[in-house]
Amino acid sequence: MLVTAPVLLEFCRLLALTAGNKDSLYKSCRYTLASVLCLPLSVLGASKSPTKVIEQVLPFAREIVELVLNGLGSETMLVPRTDLEELSNFFKVLRQQVLLWMPDGSMPKNMYSRECKRTDTWVWELHEMSMNLLKRVDECLKRLEMDLSSLSSDTRGVIENQPIWVTRLHILAILTELDFISGIFEDVAHNLRFVLLAHKAPLNALVRCSKRNEHLHWLMKHKDLLCFEARRNLVLMLFSEGKDDYGELHEMLIDRSRLLDESFEYITQAKPSELHSGLFMEFKNEEATGPGVLREWFCMVSQALFSPQQVLFLPCPNDQRRFYLNGNPFTYASCKRILEMGAAEIDDLTLTFSRDVHTLGSRKTIELCKGGQDISVNISNREHYIDLLIKNIFVDSISEQLANFAKGFGDILANPKLREVFFGCLDLEDFDRMLGGSNNTINLKDWRSHTQYNGYKEKDRHVNWFWKAVESMTVEQQRQLLFFWTSVKYLPSEGFGGLSSKLYIYKTTESADHLPSSHTCFYRLCLPPYPSLKVMQSQLQKITQEHVSCSFGTW
Repeated sequence: MLVTAPVLLEFCRLLALTAGNKDSLYKSCRYTLASVLCLPLSVLGASKSPTKVIEQVLPFAREIVELVLNGLGSETMLVPRTDLEELSNFFKVLRQQVLLWMPDGSMPKNMYSRECKRTDTWVWELHEMSMNLLKRVDECLKRLEMDLSSLSSDTRGVIENQPIWVTRLHILAILTELDFISGIFEDVAHNLRFVLLAHKAPLNALVRCSKRNEHLHWLMKHKDLLCFEARRNLVLMLFSEGKDDYGELHEMLIDRSRLLDESFEYITQAKPSELHSGLFMEFKNEEATGPGVLREWFCMVSQALFSPQQVLFLPCPNDQRRFYLNGNPFTYASCKRILEMGAAEIDDLTLTFSRDVHTLGSRKTIELCKGGQDISVNISNREHYIDLLIKNIFVDSISEQLANFAKGFGDILANPKLREVFFGCLDLEDFDRMLGGSNNTINLKDWRSHTQYNGYKEKDRHVNWFWKAVESMTVEQQRQLLFFWTSVKYLPSEGFGGLSSKLYIYKTTESADHLPSSHTCFYRLCLPPYPSLKVMQSQLQKITQEHVSCSFGTW
């Protein structure tokens, strides 16, 4: 490879002089040169300085930048994929060489000013190329902003999924290259931020319809400009792609009456590799299996873990779906009492900067600081003691568990090195919406539009009765019906459109004294043709009782 790069570069240079830069052989050679220069050990010569390498590569980069500028300036704003690849590869080489020349990275502005009488003209040339690209991208985003502004808010979410937006994703690719270069030129970074700030609407539209591309994680530096849907899409890009063939599933047969105990036994006995392959879930003495039952099991285990009977967590007063560790009330009372004591009372306690921990029948003394067992608590250091005690109970004592929790997330990322990016992507509220779904009231219009029928027609009286009965329910009853139907209680943030499938209502031949049944794996509700709205309401009310809605589903 050490020989290939210089030979290719010289061949490209001579070919450009003789055949011109529009020659197909020259274009192919230049594309190959850009690819080779980015490969490991692809150096133009160990004896050459970075500036010499930059001066040799810059003319080819200038050509490709002109091609990209022309494409962006066209009516369609389209840029060929090969041109984008060349741009990325040449910019990568140039930045690498600049960093070798100036290890600190960012250049002082006076170094790339045209007025500066320097011999290194490549510096301001590279800066000018970058600024021209940014200016043209700014113009493209303005055009996209005008397209979006002419649409209603209901239509925007639809157009982002249409092919025309997919053909605009190269704009994000060019912005990615500009972010790459912005590490060299400070004003490029400043102007890039300004362009993104000025065009948040098309930026969010492009990110929302982007497919898997981990290179877009640089946008998290600007996450304050991104809507939740855009941030979520960036996070989902970090996960490995799903597989249809999971190999051998880890099988679990759970007794509902011993849900938490048996679930814990199955999970702790499994190898991590087995859990990565997937789970096969079945409840004892029940026929139902499949994804719907697995969703129900996840929901029930989560509810059991956070139930007051387990005394592991306490719900936040203003949000019953958010929890914090159940602190020992005696710890609080003791700390409060110590802070109120006089000097003699504290001395009588003979406390030290340590605490005793009882785990599985054994006792262990933990020092709150170095040499803590030999440091007595007194009136002058009691506040420091309380601070260390609380930190140890609520932070240090669970640090290992939290580290494993973070590692667990990291293990399912496509690139574990991006773990910090993942945790920096989402705010607490974002995690709530992604993991717990939307806590808003259910949109019945959205629900109906995502429901299809088999045996019934949309305008049949039984269908109308069904939706009237659903409309008369409380929000919690609607959630119980949805859970009975799909094993999903809280919808994704985008509503029913975020589910993996449409919902279905199937007409059955059973008599009116039969309750509805469901196939949760297929989002299918089997509904008998009840003779009246009153009977329909009565039968649906029965399955929306919480103790019923989790046990009538079938596969």
